[in-house]
Amino acid sequence: MNRILIQPLIAFAYLACGLAEEPVSTGTSYDIEAVAGLTLSIPVGEVQAQNLFRTPKGEWKELPNAQVKDGVLTFRLDAEHLHEGRVALLLGRPEWLDLNDDSPPEVIRVLVNGNPVQPQSTDLGWVDELPKTFEAVFEDAKNPIDPSKARCLVNGREIQPDSKSVVFRKVEGNPKSASIVCSIPEVLGKERSSRITIVLLCDDYALDESDASVSLSFQIARPPTSFEKPAAKSADGTAIFVDSIFKGYENVECLLDGKLQAPNTSTAGVSWASKDSDEGHWVCFQFPKPREFSGLKLFWANWKDTNWTSRRFEVMTWTGTKWQHAVRVQNNQPANSTSHKFETVETDRILIFQPSGGGHEGYQGIFWMTEVEFLK
Repeated sequence: MNRILIQPLIAFAYLACGLAEEPVSTGTSYDIEAVAGLTLSIPVGEVQAQNLFRTPKGEWKELPNAQVKDGVLTFRLDAEHLHEGRVALLLGRPEWLDLNDDSPPEVIRVLVNGNPVQPQSTDLGWVDELPKTFEAVFEDAKNPIDPSKARCLVNGREIQPDSKSVVFRKVEGNPKSASIVCSIPEVLGKERSSRITIVLLCDDYALDESDASVSLSFQIARPPTSFEKPAAKSADGTAIFVDSIFKGYENVECLLDGKLQAPNTSTAGVSWASKDSDEGHWVCFQFPKPREFSGLKLFWANWKDTNWTSRRFEVMTWTGTKWQHAVRVQNNQPANSTSHKFETVETDRILIFQPSGGGHEGYQGIFWMTEVEFLK
């Protein structure tokens, strides 16, 4: 028994053949499954255009023995026209549609905040301020760009172009080129994830199923602005606040007890670990009175012969009204301890903030230390 699957290819094209306002049909595709030759009659209207089928060799050719009468196309396909019991039709193909186009558009230019970056996927890493705009220019060698295929994904959530958050722009005089401009604050809306990935996608009218895409990723630093009660206090009265505690690692005071984890011993009781999560993690030290500091030496937990050194974090100091950046660490290498110097500052609070995913490569959702030493 023969079965016909009807799939509209593309309803309308804009700017194709130089038409700026009036849409023009780009044809209708059919996917036919059959076990033998068959004769079909399909309404096509009075439009004069090519009616094609794809041969077993992948070539597009005119339908054999086709006739149009009273707006109905009648034709016959024999078994030799089928490929593994299937054949694709394209009825009403306009002359401008290049059927030999099997590649998506190219990404010609990418801009972030109006500044050019490499025309490929970009990771800004850890940013303090939200980027304002993300723009990509696409161009195809053979077919016009299809506005209906332009879209934006924000952490997988799809956003269609509109007049504000995601704008699709045609390049004047060149229907094969277009840009997509994304207003990042608009598309994020109430998105609260620390890690953001925005993908812009574009395609042309070709019959291939691939499209062009480019992505922008970044991580927003959101250090804490308020604290509840401290998790512990050291012998000298320094209050220690933490964002979370991994079960079994409640001895937060160990961070300032002057005792280091001995080699090949358990981490329990001698180290603090945050919960394992995608959120940012932090530890804050509030001193009885302001002191001068010029850096920190951090001692990392050792488990299974691995120093679980965080890769990315930032040390901040309190000015009395806000957190001030002291030093940012972007690619910390695994070690038993790491030292981080900064310009001498007097403060009564120090915050160590690890952004989402900033932990050790093998345990990115955890912040895990055994001791903190303040450098004068």
